[in-house]
Amino acid sequence: GLAIVAITAVRYAVFGALLPNTYYAKSGGTWRHAELGAWYVLACLVDFPLCILAVTTPRARWLLVAAGLWLAFFLRTGGDTFEYSRLWLPLVPALTALACAGLARLHRHAPVAVALLAGVRAEIAHHIPDQTSSPRLVEWMAVGGYLHAHYPPGTLVATVPIGAIGYYSYLPILDLVGLTDPTIARAGRGVPPELLAKRWIGHERNATDYVLARAPKVIVTTMHRAEPWTLAEAKAGFWADWLLLQEIKAGRAPYRVLDAEVMPGDHILMFERY
Repeated sequence: GLAIVAITAVRYAVFGALLPNTYYAKSGGTWRHAELGAWYVLACLVDFPLCILAVTTPRARWLLVAAGLWLAFFLRTGGDTFEYSRLWLPLVPALTALACAGLARLHRHAPVAVALLAGVRAEIAHHIPDQTSSPRLVEWMAVGGYLHAHYPPGTLVATVPIGAIGYYSYLPILDLVGLTDPTIARAGRGVPPELLAKRWIGHERNATDYVLARAPKVIVTTMHRAEPWTLAEAKAGFWADWLLLQEIKAGRAPYRVLDAEVMPGDHILMFERY
């Protein structure tokens, strides 16, 4: 509790906000978010079923209350676009321990047996194959290198995958979905509920007028293919990209297609301000 108070005080002193910027960037609040969030809650409990058996004790009652509120918040946000219940994972160890403690009341060997069964299931259901470098990450690193080589310091770049592109470009980044931009995060604009799907969760925010007013020199989309891009064939990967693309195609935004071959045979759809 004291740690949360301290962090909140520092955040308010530095950023002038009691809540983190990502709260505003990711929160939903519609009935469609509640529907998607309910499915996410179900997925969390299917991924980690021992959590359902967690029992309360006088010292741990607060944890079950916190877990309930934690799950309920998914009904507001819609859960997560990614798999494996990563947003629920921080509570899993403690709830699993409470479940084993409850089983011990039934029989002293019950926790061992259940833990072995859960371990075998996890080895199968939670198995992660050997990983190599993500092709998209390598691609975004190449995009950052391309921007660094072709644009002077201080050039403003607007994009959604801000991490690798920002790091390798050494350029200021305008986050199109507002995770690092309070104006976009608090604009309150999202994907229309009738179009909202799991893949949009956490990447809904947009503020097209604000982005165009900031006049980024380059807009980098997530669209890539083996052939050069044209404006007629341009597509959008995110809702914020799609809104900007409509303005560009209608001639209301001063941008031209910048076809960047960041790696041999890998053309990234970008737009350059003229």
